Amino acid sequence: MKKIYSAFSTGYVVGFVFLLFLSGCSKENVPTSDDTVARVKVVLGGIASTDIATLKANGSKSFLSENIAQKKNIELGKDLYLEATLTKTGDGEQQLISNTLSTKASTPKNKAAAVDLTTGVTYKVIVYDSQGAYVDEGDYTVGGASPKEFQLTAGKMYSFICYSLNGVSALPSTSTWQPALSDANLTINMPWPAASGNDDLLYTRIDKTVTAGMNVLDIIFQHKFSELSVKVDATEIGPIVNAELGFSELSNKFDLKLADGTMTYNGFATRNLTFPTLNNPVIQSHPMTVARPSFDTPAAFPGSVRIRKVYGFITIGSDQKYFEVPELAIEPGLRYQLNIVIKTTPAQIAGVVWAPGNLKYDGASYQFSYTNGFGSYFPFGNLYPYGDSRVFDSTPDNLGDPCNGIFGDGYAWRTPTKAEFDALAALGQAENKVIDGISGAWYPTNGTKGVFFPAAGYKDNQNSVSNPLWGATEGWYWSKSYDAPLADGSTGNLYLLHFGTTNGSNKRDVEVLQRPLNPAGTNDYARFRGAQIRCVRNL
Repeated sequence: MKKIYSAFSTGYVVGFVFLLFLSGCSKENVPTSDDTVARVKVVLGGIASTDIATLKANGSKSFLSENIAQKKNIELGKDLYLEATLTKTGDGEQQLISNTLSTKASTPKNKAAAVDLTTGVTYKVIVYDSQGAYVDEGDYTVGGASPKEFQLTAGKMYSFICYSLNGVSALPSTSTWQPALSDANLTINMPWPAASGNDDLLYTRIDKTVTAGMNVLDIIFQHKFSELSVKVDATEIGPIVNAELGFSELSNKFDLKLADGTMTYNGFATRNLTFPTLNNPVIQSHPMTVARPSFDTPAAFPGSVRIRKVYGFITIGSDQKYFEVPELAIEPGLRYQLNIVIKTTPAQIAGVVWAPGNLKYDGASYQFSYTNGFGSYFPFGNLYPYGDSRVFDSTPDNLGDPCNGIFGDGYAWRTPTKAEFDALAALGQAENKVIDGISGAWYPTNGTKGVFFPAAGYKDNQNSVSNPLWGATEGWYWSKSYDAPLADGSTGNLYLLHFGTTNGSNKRDVEVLQRPLNPAGTNDYARFRGAQIRCVRNL
């Protein structure tokens, strides 16, 4: 097997691989009579327009085909952290567009489903017969001279291999070598950034039996690289005066197997993003093409050596922050948006981030009471609050941490531990504050921001609408800590956070209480008393 290379002034290297014994590959002798000649006119339909279009030879979905956001939180210092969210753009994985040969010289039916290529972009079409032997090829330029027509034998099946680098550099001629399709291999060395704009590998294969007369080859390309755009938002902090971001461990050398579009990734490099406008609180990069392998199994995400990272420096005012966002998985042919938000941590107290409101359950889902109002009243260690028929059912399916039921925001929420409540109580008395007509304990963090615990009281151990509210001017919040089995008659203890009524200094005493784990029906703070829950998470 031998590789033939053709070098470009822009630094691209492209070649075809073939076996030496395939010397019989030559252009076929095409008949000349009108009823045996099939003329094929090339018409460029464009690039498949769905934002996250991808080409897969077997038509199957990979692990990352579902549009699941990848979310990371990176601490930048004592008062700042970075929230990075990587999502695919568009409406989901596109089904393969059917590339067909039409017998009418008309505009392609799927033209409306494609994005036009820019004038001056070059592309190539190579024709192979049904045995995979080389037949002919043509070089084309968008907006250039009338495209070459192929003259083939009517009634025969042909494979049309179409590719482009979506730039203006000329593509190499292969007619001298005439490799068999099974051995044809496009080898590319990408010198990013490319002065010619050649940085977006496009490919498609069309198989069709041609008929006598005029046939139209409608080409709809598919992306073989991914595209990444990054937005950095520092609205809470100030204008971004400089940003140097790169995406590491990209492939800059790879082979494209012409028979089926399979990619082999070789060399690795880092490609830097370009931000056209700085000195604003929000900056958006130019799109950047990246080349990486796909992920076909859950085991490859995260933790695989194929996982990439974004890293760099962001300067806000005179404060420069270095960061790395690891374990970001991308897939060939898809378009991604990475949103990076620089935030202060107003809810980070005593080593954890506190939820924006108390936990509530509406019979179908768990939510936070974002208006600083009351949440639901949960028995200790039960997934369901008062008002739900399962509240006193202690079977395993009904026990657990209800904070784990918060989904969709990318965080792992949980009920605080006794140790975390101890750290909160160690801060001393909390300030009394009234928000939206509700009084509670206030922990200021940054300026006017802070964490507010409503004085929501507790419920008696009965599951009824008439269940009264006790200690309404105080706060009672369950921890997840206990030291004995959750069973009637247990002699162990439960732990909760309590803050009392307002004292003369407009403060509230805060303490962690130990309560006996008593059976239902006793007049104590047993596990079937209903208290509020304030979920926490790690930064």
